[in-house]
Amino acid sequence: MWNDDRMFTDTKGTDKIQVFSDKFGFPSIPIPDECSIEIKDIIKNNVDFSTAASSDEEAYNPIDIKLSLSGAYTVELVKKSKICGQIISIPNSIFLKGHGKETSILSTHLLIDSKYRNKRFAEALILTTVKESFDRKILIGYHWIKQSKTKSAIKSYCWFRPLDLGKCLKADYELLKMTSYVLPIEENGISVSKSIALDFEKIKSSTEIRLLLSEEELVKISNVITFLTVKLNDQIIGIVGYRKFIIIKPKLNITVTAAQICYFDSSSHRGITVLTRIMHILKNDGYVAVHGVFMSSIGETINELKLSITAEIYIDFCNVAQPEFKINDIALLYI
Repeated sequence: MWNDDRMFTDTKGTDKIQVFSDKFGFPSIPIPDECSIEIKDIIKNNVDFSTAASSDEEAYNPIDIKLSLSGAYTVELVKKSKICGQIISIPNSIFLKGHGKETSILSTHLLIDSKYRNKRFAEALILTTVKESFDRKILIGYHWIKQSKTKSAIKSYCWFRPLDLGKCLKADYELLKMTSYVLPIEENGISVSKSIALDFEKIKSSTEIRLLLSEEELVKISNVITFLTVKLNDQIIGIVGYRKFIIIKPKLNITVTAAQICYFDSSSHRGITVLTRIMHILKNDGYVAVHGVFMSSIGETINELKLSITAEIYIDFCNVAQPEFKINDIALLYI
């Protein structure tokens, strides 16, 4: 897929995180004369995920989210003023162990109209996105993909957990048999507050790569994601970001309001405590179910919190070589 192997690097033998500072040659990918690739800065609510190219998937497709993030941009495949493909890139500061703070780009919501698939248009959009981020002096990128394309991709899993059992049954969720979905009782001494930038510095996390947002970044991204800090006896033990999205099941004529965990990090062995508190909050706020991917310590909660795994997913990095991390070493945005 990539003409320069260093963009996605085999990490075997790498003993520390490395960020490459030199530039690559970007191959041009032919597109039809009637199509063009356009780069648009996201200024204010000018990207509607529901009007981008449709994904043809019936379930678990968010349809009502609008994005308002200064610095974010879209790369679009356009034919006669119609968007036929799109990828969205969101800047965010991250911490790399042994390397420090860096600005990175999350590339997400790659959508291609079904008429234009298998024509390398996805590759054209991705390469344009990478080149644009380099031009903006951002050398690090990451994205989540359904299938591993490189040896450096890190495996994770998509999961869900019902909060309103009756509504999940009506929506035809595949629930675990002979399972009680009553949430565990919370620990004493737990408190939750709206996150501030300093919380990302103070949390005692064992993750090797994680968010390290500035106050300005946090304010901007909070237009889309709600970040909450969980404390135990005034000590930060977790930071969680979530957003609302709507799931439509047209065959059942049902619409479900669910929550998606977009970010999760916790102190060692505190995943259950943190996620339990967040689930209680989401349930009280009327969310029918919660969805997410494994990152940080979420994997240790699977049995206690009755999470259902639905699919494999991978996170991969552009222009970074890292040791052979596992997903519990990572805490990054998933949107």
